[in-house]
Amino acid sequence: MASTARAARKPIKVCVRTRPTANFAQDEIKIDPEQNTIIVDPNIEQPPPGEPNNKQASFKFVYHNVLHNASQETVYQTLTHDVVQDVVNGINGTVMSYGQTGSGKTFTMMGDIANYAHRGVAPRAVAHVFQEVNMRVETAFKITCTYMEIYNEKVFDLLADADAERTADYTIAEEKGGKGVFVRGLTEVVVATEQDALNLLFSGELGRTTAQHKLNRQSNRSHSVFTVYVQQQARSGVSERVISSKLNLVDLAGSERLKKTMEM
Repeated sequence: MASTARAARKPIKVCVRTRPTANFAQDEIKIDPEQNTIIVDPNIEQPPPGEPNNKQASFKFVYHNVLHNASQETVYQTLTHDVVQDVVNGINGTVMSYGQTGSGKTFTMMGDIANYAHRGVAPRAVAHVFQEVNMRVETAFKITCTYMEIYNEKVFDLLADADAERTADYTIAEEKGGKGVFVRGLTEVVVATEQDALNLLFSGELGRTTAQHKLNRQSNRSHSVFTVYVQQQARSGVSERVISSKLNLVDLAGSERLKKTMEM
């Protein structure tokens, strides 16, 4: 996962979430959450004495956070909470999930919608935004959402009406002092409550492109970007200034090479 905020004081952070499996390579992968490191020792066969050896024996990777077998709540509080808080305070933020098919990207982002404790980053972020909005009674907020999918280098609108065309010639535009960089033409829906935003998130998720391949029979082969736009203005009327920010929640397609998936 990666997260970032617009302010220079908060650069991009790269974090790793790991989980044990039945065939976990215990002897080859050493995970140290305290030091935020992962050491890979592939047990490469050493050449006979006297022969040159140019192969690196082990690899050490250092991250901002390493969360091993962590709960959904721990993942959110550690990696996402501050990004969302900054968005409500007027600073753009992005949370991105990246990894191989089956590694748990979509579970991390969306979670199990049938189990409240296992809800993912996206629904928790939506709840967080509206908790803050509801507490700030002195400020007037306008919250809108867009949801797009990128598949085969084409943009699809996941919030378009089912009977409408979901793909069109969308263009990338920039609005200085407002949305920043955005995709012009996407359906943008005003949401008044947390439930309104969650309905868009879950209905759009159902419309994502799913293609079957060797690694995962229900694998999303597309990138998705759910964006929450936040506009806020003081109710007092003393200032007409409108502060705009946005939160991008990105679930990337599997990072494996397509030739390894043996897609049909």
